[in-house]
Amino acid sequence: MSHSLRLIGIPLAAAVCSVLVSAQQSPRPRPMSQASRFPPEMLLDRFIDVAKVAPHYFTVEKENSEVRVLRAKLDGSARIPLHDDRSGLMVALSDVHLRLTNPDAKFRDVHLGTGETLWLDGDTFSEQNLSSSPCEFLYIETLRPKGPVPDTPLA
Repeated sequence: MSHSLRLIGIPLAAAVCSVLVSAQQSPRPRPMSQASRFPPEMLLDRFIDVAKVAPHYFTVEKENSEVRVLRAKLDGSARIPLHDDRSGLMVALSDVHLRLTNPDAKFRDVHLGTGETLWLDGDTFSEQNLSSSPCEFLYIETLRPKGPVPDTPLA
């Protein structure tokens, strides 16, 4: 082996050996975060109410044990922070052009003309009025019954 190859080969072999040795050593255990100690459903048992997060834009018009009617009046280009919506029916009182973005940054654009309706499944998202004009809509959301659901036999 030539002198120059030995000069390159020895440091290279030493570097490869040190990498292999360090890879075989067991990593130090990291302290568990609170999120990794509990099932996610225990930590996510919360409801972020849009009427509380954005009271300037959303008001509760009516509510009973089965549904809640929200009226939304969004300024042009308004942004609504992250919140939860139950499944429900959106009724456009003016032209509506919204972007609904979930925490994973996946989004859905909603375009409704005045008087059009759209069913939305419950989800967590932020909203943005894509139009520079204000928009207004009703959101009639279904409410879960409080307490245990009664067993009703099917006839």
